[in-house]
Order: sequence, then C-alpha cells, then structure tokens
Amino acid sequence: SMNENIVKNVNGNSKHESLEHNESTHDHVYIIDYGLATKFVDTNGEHRPFCMDQRRAHDGTLEFTSRDAHFGAHSRRSDLECFGYNLIYWSQGYLPWKDEKLKDQPEIVHRLKEIFMTDVKEMLKLLYGKDVPKLLGEYMHYVGQLEFDEEPDYSYLKGLFEKEFTKLGFKKSD
Repeated sequence: SMNENIVKNVNGNSKHESLEHNESTHDHVYIIDYGLATKFVDTNGEHRPFCMDQRRAHDGTLEFTSRDAHFGAHSRRSDLECFGYNLIYWSQGYLPWKDEKLKDQPEIVHRLKEIFMTDVKEMLKLLYGKDVPKLLGEYMHYVGQLEFDEEPDYSYLKGLFEKEFTKLGFKKSD
C-alpha cells in the first residue's frame, strides 16, 4: 500500500539502519540553535495567519522541518512537529524521508510528511511494528490534531513526558 511504501527508503529497503551509540551517557539535552526563531504573534498579540512565504520555504534541516515550515509558515505546532520527528529519529534511527536521494527534493519530503501525519498511528506501526512507544504515539497524534494557530496544551504534553520518565524509573526533580 502507499503507507507501506512511505516507510521504505528510496532504495526500496525496509530495513532500518541503527544509530551508532556513544558508550558514554549524558543526562542533559541542550537546545543549541535559535537561528530560525520567529514571532508567531503580531503586535496586537494575535497569532499570525497561515501565510506562505517562499523566501522562508523549507527553512531548517529538511528531514526535521515541519509541514508548515515547508511553506515558510511557522507556529507553535511547527515546533512540536519538528521535535516529534527528532524523537522518532533518535529512538528509531530512521525517518521515511531521510535519504540522500531526497536532499534536493523538498516537495517530495513535504508530501511524505503530509501522508505520515494524516494517519500517525498507522505510520508509527509501520515504523516500529508492534512496539510503538506509547509516548510517541500520543505525542504525534496530539500534534497532528493541532490547528495552525492553536495554543498547545503544554501541561498535557509535559505530563506525557513525566509519565514516561516515571515509568523508566526517573524521579521528578524539583
């Protein structure tokens, strides 16, 4: 089916390459680049409308940029979607559209993301098999349901991660 084809890389292989893991462990994640930060509200405090901006289209690292960013439009939803793609890549070592042959084809990458986000739960099943991380399923489904200008429920999202950390044996720090 079309969905199964999405999770195959361009070479037609469905085998996923795993990331090489550094033996040392780190307990911090650092955000290192605000180079593409943009204001999502205007001077009246209103969310900017969805507006295509070809000058900013496909900004950022192609594999991880949001569907909206492919049009040059940015929002809080975009940030969450981008983070979700990173989470999938970090946990799986693979994204259906992360392939050297697609690096100069942003329109195809955008279309693959549109298909992926249309049925997140099914797509994650194709990527992870029976072992879809519950956190990722809930997170990506939530992000997929957000409207462009909708304020995300950050408490809900934070709760998803806190629940996962607790399940993994981490204690909440003050």
